[in-house]
Amino acid sequence: MLLEIPENPDLRPVKFFAVLVDNEYTGVISFVESEDSYMIRLMDGLNQSPNINPISQEEGSTLNSYKIYNVSVNEENYGKIFWPDIQDEQAVIAGLESNPTIIPVTEEQISGIHIGWMWNGTNFVAP
Repeated sequence: MLLEIPENPDLRPVKFFAVLVDNEYTGVISFVESEDSYMIRLMDGLNQSPNINPISQEEGSTLNSYKIYNVSVNEENYGKIFWPDIQDEQAVIAGLESNPTIIPVTEEQISGIHIGWMWNGTNFVAP
């Protein structure tokens, strides 16, 4: 089987942020780097140990397949995270809804780690 590469692949770098609850890894959120001012501000907030608060949605809204979270630092709003509400993302969602600590990480730092690993301030450690 041949892998087909799109004509114009998106080669922008990706920023990764680990979601931790009591230093326990619940997953990663990631965003493609962008020159969009909204995304620049959101990532700036994510880099500053933000508060993450779920935003309730009205039943039947078009965004029901997403969970929405407000990102703030010192009560200043930095944007919103729209995260897919699908089975594969439930650990991340649980983390985002549990007063998480968000830390910027590299792809190498999260490669090979699993939900439940502990962050010791420098590295992820298997339980």
